[in-house]
This record gives sequence, C-alpha cells and structure tokens, in this order.
Amino acid sequence: MTSKQTWHRLAEEVQPQTDALIDGEFAPAIRGERFDSINPATGRSLASIASCMAEDVDRAAKAARTAFEDGRWRNRAPRERKRILLRLADLIESGPGFRGFGGPYRSA
Repeated sequence: MTSKQTWHRLAEEVQPQTDALIDGEFAPAIRGERFDSINPATGRSLASIASCMAEDVDRAAKAARTAFEDGRWRNRAPRERKRILLRLADLIESGPGFRGFGGPYRSA
C-alpha cells in the first residue's frame, strides 16, 4: 500500500509543461507573461503557466488552420483521427489528480 507521504512526494516531482502548445511545439506566451496556478487546498503555487493573450490564440488558430489545409489532419482517415483524439483524452484523464480548470477532481 502506498502511503500518503509517498503520494505527496510523487506529486512534488511532477513537472508539467506550462508553455503553450502551438503547432506541435511548446512555446512561451508572446508577451512572456506567466501566472501562478494555485492549489486551493494549500494555497501553494502548483506551476507558473504561460499567460496567453489574443496574439497567442491567433498564432495557435493559424497553426491549426495550416495543419488542416496542408492535409496533416484533414487527410487522415477518420479512424486515425478518432484514435488520436481518444489518446489525448486518455492522457488528460490520467493526469496527476487535476482536470478542467485546474481544480481537484472532486470540485471539477
């Protein structure tokens, strides 16, 4: 049986990627600004996250449009797109106890 202390130690070791994922690569926000994601139970910072603004959203939307138009996504078989999206869902659900807007499972 894993102890509570072990779980806390493992949680401290988790180093999430906190930059924006745009065009398959992680990148800081254009303005370089960040914000802290706070654990509501402890008040401690969980991570410093890229604070994306409209420029970052525009960059991500342009990359998504390009991926669609050049066929990287559009030309994949529906079964392959389904497999990719289900894998993404699995990765999200297997996260370290957080989902949605960064709150614990029980409050999401």
